[in-house]
Amino acid sequence: MKEKLATIFSTRDRIKRVKFWGGIFHLLSVALCLLGALSLYPHGAFQKNFELQEKSANLIRSRQQLMEAMDKLVRYEDYYRELHGRYTRDLSRLFLPEKLSTGSWEDVRRHYEISALDVQGNHLLMLAQGVDRPDRATIDERHRFSVNFAVPTPSKSYLYEEADRAIRLSKKGKLDNASLAAGFWTITKEKEDSGDHYYATGVRGIVVGERHEERGYNSREIASIFTAVSEQVKNHMAATEEKVPAAAGSVFDASDVGDYLRSARDAEHIFKRERGHYARKWEELDSVTGFHFQERQQRAENIRVHPIDVKQDDSDFHLVIEGTSGELLGEKFMMEEAGEIREMRYTDALINQLQESTQLLESASKFQISEEPSDTPQAILDRKKSDTVHSIDQVK
Repeated sequence: MKEKLATIFSTRDRIKRVKFWGGIFHLLSVALCLLGALSLYPHGAFQKNFELQEKSANLIRSRQQLMEAMDKLVRYEDYYRELHGRYTRDLSRLFLPEKLSTGSWEDVRRHYEISALDVQGNHLLMLAQGVDRPDRATIDERHRFSVNFAVPTPSKSYLYEEADRAIRLSKKGKLDNASLAAGFWTITKEKEDSGDHYYATGVRGIVVGERHEERGYNSREIASIFTAVSEQVKNHMAATEEKVPAAAGSVFDASDVGDYLRSARDAEHIFKRERGHYARKWEELDSVTGFHFQERQQRAENIRVHPIDVKQDDSDFHLVIEGTSGELLGEKFMMEEAGEIREMRYTDALINQLQESTQLLESASKFQISEEPSDTPQAILDRKKSDTVHSIDQVK
């Protein structure tokens, strides 16, 4: 009996070993077949497919950037028209920020030429033509696109950026839905103990079903500041290596100060339309425009720019630039939301300061300052006669 059991177990062990080695040989045969098939496949096909996929992805990305740029161009044309009463053909007057949500304006200009094709009264038509491709796109004042290529879905970063803008403007009751991304979100207001709460709900495309809360733009600005600083460091290192001299400072005259203040007023208008309130810091204006206020302030040699003064109810702002040397020494230039530039010269400033000091002294001490006797020759002679008579009387 024991011999039969030993024979049975030994047979099972042999079967297991045969199955194990059979599986190993099967896997090896499959691997050899695959290697043989790959050896027969053209070696350049993989690289070609990869290049085609990368080229297609780059094309879609550049078209997304184009649509984002044209969408912003039309919105900034609206801002320009609100300020100046008309659209402009000169796109450089719009001073869009250099950074887009998925790239920069330089990326767009590398592949497309954008121009204002038709500017008449309330009608606007912008045209974009490909430099190295047959792409052609137009957009009108109502943000309606017409293109000769497959329209790509806007990038998620752009949709989130526009959702943040829509939420901020909804809080102020100023949402205008002027955006390519307007159809992708609906803005909802909920009543809470702490006040009204706003959020965006995705209703279309890649954001359908998403609930998006407003992201503070300060965090993105801080990130952009770090990016800008790193770029400046790189540029500085490159300039040092190439021994390129640093840019000289700028000397402002009265016309330059006027242009600066008018640019700041335009930037404040754009900031309020984008964020719902006036900017209280100059660096905030640079986040939505391409005026480069901070850079110009740092390079200015003969002016001092005062901090922006915004009324508590956000109804107006006050801009002040003071001359510190040269022809502008002692002069102040002021502008408010209405756009009128007021210039206060050195003498006017002194008179105002003296009047304020006099009023302060009168209100504090309630005394009057009598005039000193005039030192004319006749007055001096009269004083001497009086002193002589007084001395003779004393002798007597």
